[in-house]
Order: sequence, then structure tokens, then C-alpha cells
Amino acid sequence: MKVGKGTEAQLRLRRLTVHETNAIIFLYHSLELTSNSTSCLWLYMAHVIVFPDHESFQRGIELRRGREALVMELHPPRFCQGLFAPSLLVTAGLGGLKTELEARGIPFSGTIPYQSLNRAIPEAPPPDPVWKEVLRGFRLITVRPSVTDPRKFRMEASSDAWPASLIPVMARLIRGGTFLPDLPILAFEEQHRLIVFSAEGIVISRADDLLDLWIMIRTSVDLVCSAHCRRATLGKEREPRYGISAIEIFRRLPGTDCGLCEHRSCMEFATSLLTGRSSLDKCTPLRNGGDVRLAQSLEWLLRVMGLLPGQ
Repeated sequence: MKVGKGTEAQLRLRRLTVHETNAIIFLYHSLELTSNSTSCLWLYMAHVIVFPDHESFQRGIELRRGREALVMELHPPRFCQGLFAPSLLVTAGLGGLKTELEARGIPFSGTIPYQSLNRAIPEAPPPDPVWKEVLRGFRLITVRPSVTDPRKFRMEASSDAWPASLIPVMARLIRGGTFLPDLPILAFEEQHRLIVFSAEGIVISRADDLLDLWIMIRTSVDLVCSAHCRRATLGKEREPRYGISAIEIFRRLPGTDCGLCEHRSCMEFATSLLTGRSSLDKCTPLRNGGDVRLAQSLEWLLRVMGLLPGQ
């Protein structure tokens, strides 16, 4: 949609599409775009600043003054009520706003590109209040594009009282995946996503978009609360299991199929790592200064899978 040259009229956009309106939650009743605007590219070039908690958001929202046309509040849906602080949707001037946040010492979890959503928000009630008793606050540590698929997002979260003691109980509620009782770690694949519970908190890898992130966190919190409420009857899982597939390892390899590891392909090397028949230092591209983020992500995954010593 373009605004014709020389026009004096203003274009008033009263609402987005139904899906956009439902997904974003905040309403634009009278968003005005002038003739020298960059048209609707403002939405497709937008980014979301995610805050770790409500206190940080309240400090960050003060910087919106004077930027009201470019910075808008983005509220989570009802089914995440209280879990998340609102975010800021920034359509221009992201770098300057981030610089000012850092200068004022206002923490933020990360920035991610805004992605247009093509589905409605699920109808669900707010979380069970028991989550406040169990977690005593929820904090997003980092949110960023996933290393294994930059089109998707990776999130790390924890709480003021992260209940690591419930992970063995949660392992009774989840079939399959990897469970390491001594650490403890519970990791499982949810379609294309990887979800990991550890003593430090939770990691969700390859969430499709912000809505998917909200859904995955809500279901993860429900899992924690269910383990808390049923811990007396379920008891704790004590037997380790190893159920993460070689595909997760393969996603973090260079994909060059160079053969320097003495395997015909990266997929074959991934399988060899999974079965303990090879070691990570055999991957020459990673060892010789390859993609550092891939290397770090692979080491993290191998520890999660119990294939590397240490935590």
C-alpha cells in the first residue's frame, strides 16, 4: 500500500487484520500514517524488545515518551496473564532505544524481529495461581533468534525460586526424551522445538514466533505446577533415559560433509556422537575457528544429552 505523491490527506488505519489484532492484543483505534510515511513497511520492519520482568518494563516504558508513534506496548494474551511483562513494539529507531536502555541500566532480555502472525490466539484461562507459589516470579533471561534456525526463536527463563527438585517428578509426566537424574536435566522434543528443564531454568529452542513462545512457556509452567501438585503420588523418576535424536546434533554441525571426521556426512558424524563412537574434537571446521555460536550450542546440547562431562 503506497500513499500517492502530493496528497495532503492522511491515511487512518483503524484496525489490522483479524489475526493481527488478536495476536498483538493492543489495539490501534486511530493510528495515523502521513503521506511521507514509509507506508505499511513500518510493521514488517518492526522489532520487539522483550523485558525480563514487570519492573524492567515499567522503567523501559518511560522511554516511550516522545516516541509514541514509533514505540507501542505489546501485551501478552490472557492465558499468560501475570507470567510475562509487556514488550515494546518498535517500528523505527531501535538502535537508539537500545542504547538508551543500556545507558540507563534498564535490563532487557533481547530484541527479535516482529513476525506477522497467521492464526488466532488460543482461548484459555489465565495460569493457575499456584505458579506464584511454586516459582515466586518468572523472569525471561534471554530471547534471541535460534542458532539452529534463525527464523525461529530461543528463550531462556528462570524464576526467583526455580524448583529443580520437581524435575524428576516432571520426568514421570513426560514420555521419552532425555532425563539425567544426577544433574537434573529433562529434555524433550515437541515437534520441531527442543525444550530443556535444568537446575538453572528452562530453555525453549526454535519457537515459531512470539505467540508460539507464549504458548510454550504457558504449557511448561503448567507442567511444573502439575508436578508440584502431584509430587506426593507420582514420586520421582530415578532411572536415566536418553531419547534426544541425532537430528538435534546434526542441526548444530557445519553441514559441509567434508569427511575430515572420517565419516561420510555430518549426519553420520552426528549419529556417531550420539552413540559415543566419536568425539566432538573430530569436527575440524568447528575446531579450527568455525561458527562459534554453533560450537557453543553443540557443546551445550551434548551436556544436556549426557554426552559431555560437566554441566
